[in-house]
Order: sequence, then structure tokens, then C-alpha cells
Amino acid sequence: MFASRFTGCKSTMWCVFLRSILFLFFVLPTMCLSMAQASPMMTDGGGGFDYGRLEYVLVDESVQSDAIPLQSEWRQHDDKVPNFGFSHATLWLRFSVANPEAVSLERFLEVGYPLLSRVEVIHMLDGRKLDSLVLGNSIDYRTRPIDHRDLIFPLSFPPDSISTVYLKVQGGNGLQVPLALWEASRFWQADQSRLSWINLYYGLMLAMILYNLFLVWGIRDVAYLYYVCAMASVLIFQTILHGTAFQFLWPDSPQWNAVSIAFFIPIVTGCANLFSNKMLRIQQVSPGLYRLVLLQIFSAPVLAIASLVFPYQYVVPVSTFMTAISATTIAYLGIRHWAQYAMDARIFTVAWNIFLLGTVGMALSKFSLLPYNWFTHNLVQIGSAIETVLLSLALAARINRLREDRLTLEKNQLLARENEIKSEKELMEAKYESKAKSDFLAVMSHEIRTPMNGVLGVLDLMKDTPLNPEQSRMIGTIESSGRLLLNILNDILDISKIESGHLDLETIPMSLHQIINDAVTIYDASARQKQLVVASFVSPSIRSPLLGDPTRIKQVIFNLVGNAIKFTEQGHVFVRVNCVAEGGDYQKIRIEVLDSGIGMSEIQQSKLFQSFSQGDSSTSRKFGGTGLGLAISKRLVEAMGGQIGVTSQPGNGSAFWLELTLGVAQNAAAIQVEAKESVSALIDYGPLASFLRECLNGEGVPVDTLSVSGHHQSNSVRVVCENGSAVCSVGQESASRSFDSPFNINAWLGWEPAPAVSPVAHQSAGSSVRVKNLRVLVAEDNAVNQMVIRELLKPLVAHLDLASNGVEAIHLFSKSGASYDYVLMDCEMPEMDGYEATRRIRAYERKHGMRPVKIVALTAHAFEEFKDKAFKAGMNAHLPKPLTRALLTSFFIEDDLIGAGQKQAG
Repeated sequence: MFASRFTGCKSTMWCVFLRSILFLFFVLPTMCLSMAQASPMMTDGGGGFDYGRLEYVLVDESVQSDAIPLQSEWRQHDDKVPNFGFSHATLWLRFSVANPEAVSLERFLEVGYPLLSRVEVIHMLDGRKLDSLVLGNSIDYRTRPIDHRDLIFPLSFPPDSISTVYLKVQGGNGLQVPLALWEASRFWQADQSRLSWINLYYGLMLAMILYNLFLVWGIRDVAYLYYVCAMASVLIFQTILHGTAFQFLWPDSPQWNAVSIAFFIPIVTGCANLFSNKMLRIQQVSPGLYRLVLLQIFSAPVLAIASLVFPYQYVVPVSTFMTAISATTIAYLGIRHWAQYAMDARIFTVAWNIFLLGTVGMALSKFSLLPYNWFTHNLVQIGSAIETVLLSLALAARINRLREDRLTLEKNQLLARENEIKSEKELMEAKYESKAKSDFLAVMSHEIRTPMNGVLGVLDLMKDTPLNPEQSRMIGTIESSGRLLLNILNDILDISKIESGHLDLETIPMSLHQIINDAVTIYDASARQKQLVVASFVSPSIRSPLLGDPTRIKQVIFNLVGNAIKFTEQGHVFVRVNCVAEGGDYQKIRIEVLDSGIGMSEIQQSKLFQSFSQGDSSTSRKFGGTGLGLAISKRLVEAMGGQIGVTSQPGNGSAFWLELTLGVAQNAAAIQVEAKESVSALIDYGPLASFLRECLNGEGVPVDTLSVSGHHQSNSVRVVCENGSAVCSVGQESASRSFDSPFNINAWLGWEPAPAVSPVAHQSAGSSVRVKNLRVLVAEDNAVNQMVIRELLKPLVAHLDLASNGVEAIHLFSKSGASYDYVLMDCEMPEMDGYEATRRIRAYERKHGMRPVKIVALTAHAFEEFKDKAFKAGMNAHLPKPLTRALLTSFFIEDDLIGAGQKQAG
């Protein structure tokens, strides 16, 4: 209405000036008189607030009314932030804002204390309500018009007016009401600066918490755990204090948010007391105050639970008071015993006192004993940030001190005679335990090998009878299973030998080619059942023979191949041997077993070579097994000075490998191979084609692998994989040259070492040609084994007598007039065992001046001490059960070539 009087003004600025003068002199006094309250304030939107123009009324909690108490006596507030401490009353505030402009004035009213339970803002103009809004700590966060941690009320002041803003405030966590009026853009700009400092604090706290949490896992010191708990609870407390917890962590839980500050105050106190007790050793330095600290520790969860039940007006003051008492107690202890504390406790004391200042300052502010401002509001944040850094330094100093103390303690313990006596006692107990275990394993070995001798012996005999292909396959399967059982038994025996330190290794000539062939052959039946493609390749650069322990190497390779077949349901198992380094008298070989099985994770691989362990329990349930084979393989390889490992991924198969350095025998030679420009093959199984190409390319021989449906060259080799068999053929005629599973690449190419020149090489295991015109006495108590040995020896010797125990053996020997060439003596027999029978035979020979007969021990025992016992009793050689015709034939011929003397066969 004032604008029409100045329509003739030529200057806009001049018009505004005149409008303001008229507003101040005519309108403003009239409105102020009518409202009868403090003079209105002007706002520039920069975040300031004139608390001197603020009026308030405290309404007792017993008065239940939502109406504005216009009839009450409004008091002029001091020029500072309203702070009434922990009060149950409802606080009413009011202030007026003058807007002399011709346009509405848009402002944000910021209540900078987000812990207020309920704040209702009512905007009035001339007794008429313009707007109202309720926000607070216990009000659903999603009702806030401005997404912000503080309570932000958008206000629109009409043009040319003086309007009044009423605030109805209910505390909860202290009745403190910091106010600010902002222009929107300036608010967000200022908030970015404040938020940067808050985020810097959060980042520092999180970094220290995560770092020390890692140390908890690595060092396993409970002090670090208490530190992490204390700092984490302080951090959560600060997020609640800032309002960010309600904004980001639990915006849908106003009920929990309303009590969260009361819940975490005692939690912070309890965790801090636990950590302080550990750092200051309160129980040792001050038992009296230790009981007070214990009371505070145990009261912390009680107060936390009480905050969920009782009104916060009662719980928060008690918790805050307990916090102040706790902080003061710990500070006193640190200062009182400063002289006797080490560096870590002193650093802790300094850090704690800094935190104490912040805590006490906040507590005094809550009780309205200190004015509320930015500094008092953030004292805990500032103190905790400094404390966090200093406490990390204190923990580091503590670790160094504990390390030095531990080293000193260990040094003293080593000098103590008591520990020496204890160690000697434990050593004797371990020896007795090892002896008992060895005796048990020896008995078990004998009891298993004795019937297994009968099973495998009968199978060996059945091979010489007319059999159809199906019967031959089943016999092969039974024999394979029996020998696998013996392998498991060997694993158990070897782990016992290694643990007792009695593992003996041989260094004798051996053929790696033969060991690999035996490994893939013995598992052929298992592979056929699963229709797996099995192939092997030994580099022609591997010399033959090499020097090593063939029994142990074979045991390791058998375990790896058997393991691969067990955990491969479909696909293939490939074995490859290469030379990775060599000198004049040695070769370093690498043996790889590749499969397309289930694969393993890194966690499973880390457990793989542990005794009685598999990848996980589900693996053991699905595939079975003792979990011992790989563990003993690792121990055997390491005993031979080698390495073993695996690379694998779940679902992508596994590649087991081992590396051994073996000596080269005097007559050793590499395989002489014909120069080939290239090799062509027709292969219908992709992985086999890739394996063949990798093997031969490594030897400098190019490979052309064609698909079965492609052009078939006349000189190519066709490999068709059907039902687990790799059938190879040359040229167009599939029958011209074929191989059944397992596919031996060396045999296909003719890259095999020349056989040793000996009679054994020219006679099959089942040859019916007699080795010599021999007379043999066999002492064996088991009827099945008697039958097996009789049938095995019948084609080999001229005359055979059987005895059921040592007494019968002595009787037959003396009756024969010492005409026997060999006595095969079982060591474990009733009435008289083989050891005693041998001693009596030797005594009989000495008494009558007879030529000593060759006595060979037959035993199911596998330990060296039993072999030594046999030799000490007077026996000349040792044959382990189970016996086969090949083993007996080889022994007789070798003995005839080498001559008499003690030796060990098999």
C-alpha cells in the first residue's frame, strides 16, 4: 500500500530506501506495541542469531497443553544459547523477524542440537498461524523436509511484515537450543565446511579402529580388542551426537534413536574402563580403586539396559555422572603412579587426561554449568580424536615392552632345572607312546598282509587259468583294490616312521618310466569305471636308470594319481615327467599329475597336506578317504630333499607337482629318439590333443592334431576316446596300430628305454620254466597261504615240503639230512615262531658240521626292526607278503646270479 506513493521515483534504490523509512517509523512501532514482546530482529541469512531478542517460558511437565502460553510471563533470555540442562519441563521460545522487503524472505531455521526429543515450530502473523512443523530425535526422520542431521525448519517471512516464530521444545538428552537463521545457499556452503571436519574425524577414527582390529587378529592381544571396542563405542556415540546415526544408520527407528545416546554413554564408559585396566594394571597397583573400576565395568551394561526401560531424564544424568567419576578415577591413577609406569602407561595417561577434559566439559555443559557453544558441544570429539592417536602409540609401546618381558622370561625359564626335568619326562613319555604306536601298527600290518597274501596270491594263480575278458577285467579290479589297500597301509606305517624319526631311504637304480607305467596301470580299473581318459608321458631326456628310493617315489606317485582319479568324475587324468635341470651326475625331475576334477579353493589347498585332512568335511563325505595320502606324500618328498605342491581353482581341476633331484647311475642313458619333422594325430578329445601338443612341443616336435571329421592323412595317428579308452591308430587302417587305455605316449612313439639284460627280462612272471633243480621247505601256519605258496612254487622248483609251525620245520629239516636248497620261513607261527626255528636250525647245522642252508624270512611285518630281527636270528634274506610268482622268480634268479649272502629282495 506504500508502493503507490512512490511510483514516480526515478531511482529503484531510492524507492527502497523511502519504503524502509516509512516501514520503520509507521508500521514497526504499531506492530511492536500490539504484540507487547521483544523487538524484532533483522536477518541477513548468514547463520547468526540475536539471542538477546529471544523470550522464553518454562512450562512444568505436569501441564499438558499444546496451546501457546500467551498468558504466561515471558522472560527475556540472556545473550547466549538457551541451556537448561536435564530438565523435565517444556521450553517455549519466541522471537520476531522483521521483513521490510517487498518480497517474501525465505530462511532456514537451524536447531543445531539434534538430540532434542521434540521441537515444534509455529509461525504466526497478526495472530494467524502461517505454518507449523514438528521435528525431533523421537520423530520419524522421513518427515523432515530437509534431509539433514540437524533440525532444519524452512520459514517464509511475508513481505512488509513482522512475524513471530514460536518453538515448543522438549529435551530428552539435555535442554539445549542453539539457533541460527540461514539463507539456503549460505547454509549449504557453511554446512560443507562443517561436514568436512566431521568426515575427517570419522575417517581418523575408522582408520585407527580397522588398523587395530587387524592387530587384534595378528597379535592376539586382548588389550587391542578393548581399545577397538572403546574407540568404536566412542565413534558411535559421536555419530548419535552429530545426528548422522539417525540420518544414515537407523532413520526408520525413531524409538531406538530417542534412547540410543543414553544406551551408549555407559557402553563407552565400560569399554574405556576395560582398556584402562589393561593398560594401567590397576589390579596390581591399586586394589582398592580396582574394585571401584570393576563396579563401573559391571554397572555399564546395567545402565545400558536401564536406558531401554526407564525415562532418559533419569538414566542419562546417572550415566553421565558415572562417566565423570570413571574418567577422574583413571586420570588419578595415571598421575598417582606415573613414576612406576612404563612408557606405554604414561602415554595412555596423557591421552586419557585429554579425553577427560572433553568428557568433563561435555558433562558440565549437559548440567548447564558451562555455556553451550560449538567448543563445549565438540569437546568429546576433539578429545577422542587426539586420544585415539596417542593410544595407538601407547599400544605399540606396550607390545615392545611385553616382547622384552617375554624374552627375559623365556631366558630365565631355559635356565630353570625344573623345566629340564619336565622336558626329559615328556621325552620319555613320547618314546613310550611312539613305541606303543609302532607295536600296534606292526601287529595291524601283519594281520592285514597275511590274509591279503592269500587274496593276491590266488588272483595271481587265476591269471594262469582260462579266463574270458570279463573275468580278466574283474580279477584285475580285485587285484588293483588289494594293492591300493596295501598302499594305504604303507602310508600309515610311513607316517609312524617319520614321526618317530626311523624312516630309512634307499638309493638304488630305478626306472621312472616303469614307475609311471605301474601307477597308471594299477588305477586303470578305477579310471575305466568313471570312463576317464588317462595318458602319460615321460620326456626322453630323463635318463634310465636313475638313483633313488623307488618304493617311496612309487608310493608318492600312486597317491597323486589315485587322488586325481578319486576326485575326477569325468574328463581326464594326465601324468607328465620332465627334466628341469641336470648336471653330470644328477637330474632334477618334475612330475605333474593333471586332472579335470572338482578343483580346490585357496583355503582348501592350505589344509591339503595336513595329516587326516581333506579340503573340507563335504569332500570327505562325498569321496571318502583317510586324508593321509597327500600328507605322507609331502613328508616323503621332503625327506628325499624335494618339493611338492598344487595349483587349482574350484571347478577347474588340479595340477599336483613334485620336484626331486636324483642321482644318475653309471650306465644311465637318455632315450635315443628318431628325428621327426612333425607328428600328425586325429584326436576327438580336446584336452588330450592339447596335452599331446604340449608334451611334444617341449621336445621340439611339432604336432598337427586334426578333428575326427577332418581329412585323415595316411601317416597320421588317430586317437579315439571311447568309454575312458584312448584307442590310437595309424593311417586309414584302424587296426594297424592301436593302444588301449591308459594312453602311453612314449610307447606310441617308441620313446622307451631299452630293457635291462637279465634272465628276468626274458622270462615272464608266470613262466613255467624251472629256475633251478631246487628243493624247498616252506614253513607257513596259514592254510590258504600254504596253498598259494605251493601253487606259486610248483612250476619253479623240483621238490617242495610244507610245515605248519617251527617244530614241524625243524623235524622235516633234520629228517631230510639237510638236502634243502632254501627254507622259506614264516616269522609268526604258533608253537614255535620262525625266529626260534631258525636259531635251532643254525645250531643243528653247527652241531653236525653241515653247510648252512639259505633261510628266507616270509613276514607280513613292514618295519625295519623285524627285518633286522630276522637277520640276527640267522636268516639270509627277506620276502614281504603278499607273494607273487614274479617276486619269487625274480628272487631265485637274482640270488643265483648274485650268490649267497644276506640281502633284501622285493
